[in-house]
Amino acid sequence: MSNILLVYHKEELLDYFKTVIAAQFTEEVLTANTINEALTYLNNPESNVGIILVDYKVPNSEKAIKSILSREKALPTIVTADAEVMDEAKRTFKSQTLLDYFCTYESTELLWKKISRMIGLSKRGKQEKQYCRVNLNFFYSTKGVFCDVYLQINGDKYIK
Repeated sequence: MSNILLVYHKEELLDYFKTVIAAQFTEEVLTANTINEALTYLNNPESNVGIILVDYKVPNSEKAIKSILSREKALPTIVTADAEVMDEAKRTFKSQTLLDYFCTYESTELLWKKISRMIGLSKRGKQEKQYCRVNLNFFYSTKGVFCDVYLQINGDKYIK
C-alpha cells in the first residue's frame, strides 16, 4: 500500500488535512513542512509515497512540483491553493494526467474524489506488467502505435 505525503508550511493546515485524510483513507499519511523534508521522503524508497498533496504557497513548491512530475516515475500530485492563487498555479503547471488541483475552501467530498482518483493512478503504475492478446486487424486500422508491442514466438519467447 502506498502512502500519502502532505506538504504544507502552515502547521494548522498540515494537522487538519492529516487528520481528515487519515480518517477517510487506509493509506498512511506522511507530513512535511518544507520541500526539503518532502524530498527526503521521496528519495527514501521505504517511505513508499504514492500520492502527494502540496500547497502551492510552500516555498519552492513550483520547482519541486515540476521536478516530481518530470521524474521517470512521476507521482500523482494534487496542488492545493487559495482561490486567489489557483489560476496562477494552473497556468504554471498546465494540465497533466498525474496532476490535479484543489481549492482549499472547496468541499472535502471533492477532495476525497480527487485523492481516490490519484490513489487509483498510483496503483495502476505499480501493477505487474501483463500481456494481452490483440488481433492483428487492430494494427491495420491504427495510424500509430502508442506502446511497445511484443509478438509471442512460443510459450517463453517474445519479440519486441
